[in-house]
Amino acid sequence: MSRATGWNLDQVRALILGFLVLPCSVVSFAQDPPANPEPTAKEEPENVLKELQVTLIEAVGGREALEKHGNRRMVAKVLIPDAAIEAKHVGFVSRKGTMWESMTIEGYGDFQQGFHGDVAWSMDPINGPRVLDGVEKEQLRRSSHLQPLLWFDKDYVFASMSGTEKIGDMDCNVYKLKTTMDSEETYWIDAKTNFIIQVALTVESIMGKIPMRIHMGDYKQLEGIWYPHALEIQQGIQKIQMSIENLEYDVEPESAEITVPAPVQTLVDRKKESKEKEQKPEETESKPSGR
Repeated sequence: MSRATGWNLDQVRALILGFLVLPCSVVSFAQDPPANPEPTAKEEPENVLKELQVTLIEAVGGREALEKHGNRRMVAKVLIPDAAIEAKHVGFVSRKGTMWESMTIEGYGDFQQGFHGDVAWSMDPINGPRVLDGVEKEQLRRSSHLQPLLWFDKDYVFASMSGTEKIGDMDCNVYKLKTTMDSEETYWIDAKTNFIIQVALTVESIMGKIPMRIHMGDYKQLEGIWYPHALEIQQGIQKIQMSIENLEYDVEPESAEITVPAPVQTLVDRKKESKEKEQKPEETESKPSGR
């Protein structure tokens, strides 16, 4: 539900587009350049990526628990305090790599995006349907992982511990991770539980690069897996709060969750037809004349 606040749709969209790529996987992708350049080290820090992956997997329930489910649906309430906006967020992810999510805001419309097969897309009240490529597509590909921790060794190439820091009353180990896209993310890991407490990253959108810091809390266990049920996202100077109201595994998918929307499919078909037309002249020239 939204109330009159003087905000326009472009401002809301800038918030939503950055936020939308996060909730399904909670911890996934992106780029986060260091706040302050670090001095050049004489020795390369130790790569602890594999050890960190094992630690994080064990903390949330173990590999067996993470591998046993085929899909997950999540329903959450989203609050943007400065804009006095409340919204409903629904997200679906499957082991097959299908991802769909929607954020509906009364008075603004439905902001959607998804990853189906090899098609990454978004659809919103301002720009309508879009087929995503490049970094935006890679972000959604990574967000389509049902259990991102199982993909740690594929989505990242390097991890090193960079120190410790206190968040609230928790002592956290801080790690710098380099992605396969040669970008950096920062993770704060609770030294006692080994739960991920905070992540710093930057997401790419049609509005440009959006830096974010996501704080995770209220971990609850469902079917042997610990999952954060409260997220606070600092996006620039704006704050977004998200509370998960329902989380289910192995649900029967709804049509919208596993199907590319018709307007997006139209764009995909046009793009395919255009590519085929471009290739036909080349194919004709390469064929022998028959004389």
